[in-house]
Amino acid sequence: MRCINGLETPTKGEILLKGKIFSCPSTDLNKVRLKMGMVFQSFNLFSHLMIIENVMLGATELLGRSRQEAYDNGMKLLRQVGMGEKSL
Repeated sequence: MRCINGLETPTKGEILLKGKIFSCPSTDLNKVRLKMGMVFQSFNLFSHLMIIENVMLGATELLGRSRQEAYDNGMKLLRQVGMGEKSL
């Protein structure tokens, strides 16, 4: 994940996902990052925000989604992992 996202440079080999090579220098990392998310080990990325606000942040700030669309999708994702009732 760190190599695909450009946080680390592979030392050898290729990164191939669904027939696409991600390790070549011509890969548009910004385009790749639009379809990928990473959560670091610290579970509360922004402790001053509620869970749902943390989940919505990437969708609204980076993808330009409306707050309502980000909220609806975020709640769907949180329910999938059993955290829907903890998000408010």
